[in-house]
Amino acid sequence: NPSLNVSVDTITVSIDFEDGDGDLGALNAADTTFNYFISVLKRKGNLVEDVDFGGQSYDGTFTLSNEVLDGAIEGTLNYGVFFLRIGNKIVPNDTLFFEVSIRDRAGNFSNTAITDDVVIKP
Repeated sequence: NPSLNVSVDTITVSIDFEDGDGDLGALNAADTTFNYFISVLKRKGNLVEDVDFGGQSYDGTFTLSNEVLDGAIEGTLNYGVFFLRIGNKIVPNDTLFFEVSIRDRAGNFSNTAITDDVVIKP
């Protein structure tokens, strides 16, 4: 009988942000417009490749406040990335990193933040 070895990994990506207009994040749970964009990348020696999880996206929506904020805001945004480790997409000792950007309610994108490397443990 064939068997399938599946495990779930969780990585929390934290980025510091500053926004001069205070218009970051969805205003309520009904707003599902993506405003957090993340790519999972794997290092193989000097090469970098996108990790393709069969079309699954880790982009999502975050809410900072249920009210409209007026003026500059800053803080840290923590975003959990949950993924299944199936087959050979991610294996022990792989080195991953993440590219992250966020979009405000006016549609402006942030600079792209690049995380430190994460080595997958067995």
